[in-house]
This record gives sequence, C-alpha cells and structure tokens, in this order.
Amino acid sequence: MEKKKEKITLRKIYKTIVNNITLKIFAAIAAVIMWLLIINIEDPIRTTTFKVKVTTINAEAITSANKVYDIQSGETAVIRVSGKKSIIDRLSKKDVYATADLSALSSVNAVDITPHINKKYKKKVMLSCDDVMKVSLEDMEKKQIQVEVVTEGTVAEGNAIGECIAKPNILQITGGESAVNKIESIRVTVDVEGADASFSKKLTPVAYDASENVVTSPTLKFSSKKVKVSVDILNTKNIPIDIKISGKPKKGYKFVSAKCLPENIDITGKNSVLKSIEGVTIPVDISGMSDDSSDLEQNISVIDYLPNGVSLAAEYAMISVKLNIQKVVEKKLLLQHKKVNVENLADGYKVKILKKNESSIIKITGLENKLEDLDLSEYEFYVNAEGLKEGTYSLKLRVKENEVFELEDYTRIRVKITKDTSNDDSDSGDSSGDDSKSSPSASPKESDKSSKNEESESPSPSADE
Repeated sequence: MEKKKEKITLRKIYKTIVNNITLKIFAAIAAVIMWLLIINIEDPIRTTTFKVKVTTINAEAITSANKVYDIQSGETAVIRVSGKKSIIDRLSKKDVYATADLSALSSVNAVDITPHINKKYKKKVMLSCDDVMKVSLEDMEKKQIQVEVVTEGTVAEGNAIGECIAKPNILQITGGESAVNKIESIRVTVDVEGADASFSKKLTPVAYDASENVVTSPTLKFSSKKVKVSVDILNTKNIPIDIKISGKPKKGYKFVSAKCLPENIDITGKNSVLKSIEGVTIPVDISGMSDDSSDLEQNISVIDYLPNGVSLAAEYAMISVKLNIQKVVEKKLLLQHKKVNVENLADGYKVKILKKNESSIIKITGLENKLEDLDLSEYEFYVNAEGLKEGTYSLKLRVKENEVFELEDYTRIRVKITKDTSNDDSDSGDSSGDDSKSSPSASPKESDKSSKNEESESPSPSADE
C-alpha cells in the first residue's frame, strides 16, 4: 500500500516538472537575463587608465656584464584596468605599478612593460599595457676623484673662512664610459653668507668637466649621495707689518728706507691666539747691497713669521718690500768758527774759541740729492768741554743729530778755558773776546790734556760716533 502511494507522489512531481517544460525553460532564461541586466545597471564593468613610473628589475643582468644602461623611452607607462565599477572607484594611482625586466631584453634592447596591481584587487580586475621600454647599453667605467669644497657668499664682519673639510673626501664614480671620462672634478658648494660660527652641512656632490661645465648622465652614480662639509669660521684681526733691517750696505752706500706693500694684513685664527698679536716683524738683510742690487725688491712669504694657529687670506700670503739704498757722496765746506758752540763746560770756568773769526774746512758725507743745496747755518755744530779744567785744547768738532749728513771726525777746534773770576757766570757756550795768539799746536802738556779730554768725553749723538 505504501509503495503505491510513493509511486503516485513521484508521478505527480514528474508531471509538474514536465508540464509546460518549454515555458518553464524560457522563464528560467529570462530570469537569468533579468538578473544580469540588474547587476550591470547597478554595478557595471568599467575601464580606467593610470600613468605610472616604470621600475626596472634585474638590472644586475646588465651590470654583471660590466655594462650600464640608459633608458631611451618607456620611463613611464599607461596601464588599463577593467573591472566592476565598485572596484574601479576604489582604485588610486598608488595601487597600480609597472616593471620592466632587464634580464628579458630583446636583441634590439627593448622589453615589455608588465602592469601590476595591489594584491587585494588582483583577482577582481583585468590589467593590460601596450608600452615597451627601450634602453641603450654602454661599457661601464669607474673613477675615484677627491671632493673639492667651494664656498659662496660672505661671512659676517670680523670673521673669515678657515678650513673646510669634506667627508668622505674621495668619491668613486660609476657610469657610462663617455660620461665618466668627461669628469675632471667633483665639488660641493657651501653657502657661508653671514656665518659667524663654525658649522656642518650635508651637500650633494656635482661633477664638472675640464671646461667647468656640469656633467650629467642617468648612468652616473656616486659612492655617496651626500657629502658632509664642516666649515671652520675664524676671527680676523688687522695688524701692521714692521720691516726690521739688519746688516750694512756696500761701502759708499747708505740705507735710506724700506717700503712694504701692503703695510697691514688681516690674520685669522682663534680669538685666544689673535689677542696677543699686535704686529708681525719681517727681517730683511741688506748686507753688501748697493743701488743696483737685484734684490732691492723682494717678495716675502708672511706666514713664515706668524705663530702657529694663525693663517692668512690668499691675498696676504706674499708681501712686497722695496728697499731704497743710495750712493753716498763726499763734500767739503767752510765752517766759520763763530758758528761753533761749546757745551758741557764746568761751573766756574769760561771759554773762548781761538781764531774765532777764521773758518775751517769740514768734510761731510751724505746722499747727493740732500747735499746739493745744503746750508750749514741750519745745523748746530759744537765741541764738548765736559770734565775739562784750565788750559788750551784741540777739541773734535761735532754736529747735532740729523738725517742729512755725517761729519768726518778729523776737524778740530781750538779753545781756551780759564777760571771765571767775574761775579757773573759766563755762558758756557760764549766764545767772545779777542783771539788768542797761541801757536797753532798745543804744548806737550796741552796736547796731553787734549788727549785726556778726547778719552773722557762721553759719547754724544753725533754722526761721527
């Protein structure tokens, strides 16, 4: 009985399924189409594009062959992304990227650009890219060059630029042979405008060729992208130069002057060192020189005469010293005895110059241009009576210190010293009275006194000493 009921149920189900089967199939297809239409209307398929920079990979396939590459085209690529609108709308440029595998270079040095997308979207979109990257190959070259530090700008007043140190001070350059071979120097330029204290800064090195032009190439790589530059800012001080003359010129010549250019220089250093320096002395030896010596003009290095820790600006490294040495000439002139004074006479004595109204020939030496129009009345001549008692003496003629001439010491003036018995003291320099009639030469006793006087005379600032 139960089996009968089961068969009846199955029959009913079968009849239900096969009844109007064609209509039912069309209804199912219509439902699917309707569902697809609804889905596409609500979340349609969209395509968008992104322009991205291409990253090269497996570059070691080229560098291992001692080659370098330069990208000719294909540094950027356009990537098309297709997918549901809901997905596409969530994408940004950072979700998409492109690579070029340099290990897959073709015979014409080209490689397809492969598009990529963030993993979470990988199975939800379709990617495509029609761009290719083309490169040129060149032999690799390496070179090591010392880094030069160049300063620009002006430091604060009262300061100067000291030592500039680059670290690292030597860089290795790697790149294409054509670019590397052009490089003559590597420089870092540091701005010191207004600087009043030492400082450090990281700077980008720049390559230059022999003509001072910047060398650029995508193949160039420095062993260090940045160079640390330490700049020492020093204090400055302006000091005078003193020329110290030593030795004597050739016989018959006289040293006149020394001119130094510049007369003052700027020195640099730590303030603790500079504060004790008031000037610099430069010794110059004139031994044996004449007016036509080859070294009357000299260039002298100043740094040799400065203490440790002190430096100079480049413009003060050398100074010019010009020496003036002139020939000495001899001239004979008449000097009236009455123009001669007597000095240092002891109290209680009086003196008179014998043959007061006569003249003596004196011999002087000096520079020719100064002796030409010499007027003896402008100079003070005298004899020294220091320590002398009564008697007649032949005393050496002297002249007050001057820079025009020197007096030869053979000229002598005869004087007579006597006790002053008057109430009024005689002027020690007074030579009034009639000339004595004594003989031209002193007696042996007087000569002895004269000799003792010459020995007892204290040195005076006269040229003949």
